[in-house]
Amino acid sequence: MEVQSTYPFNIDAWVLLPEHLHCIWTLPEGDTDFSKRWGLIKVKFSKELGHPATPVWQNRFWEHLIRDDRDLQTHLDYIHYNPVKHGLVPSPGD
Repeated sequence: MEVQSTYPFNIDAWVLLPEHLHCIWTLPEGDTDFSKRWGLIKVKFSKELGHPATPVWQNRFWEHLIRDDRDLQTHLDYIHYNPVKHGLVPSPGD
């Protein structure tokens, strides 16, 4: 991924749903610039689509700094369960 090579981050979890997505990233120590990365991802993705008439991205996003292992597990569980919650699959493993 082009953005990832310029502005490094690890993808720890990701779910892409029809109308939204959730992800957990780990950024390099001392780097908290989620906005730069999301902005570049949105621009590059939209250019690949040829700037569709209907917007693909929301103007905003929510970030949350993971506090500890319990908080991480809570958010991982949320990401894994989200497709079930929206009726897309019968269980998280699907």
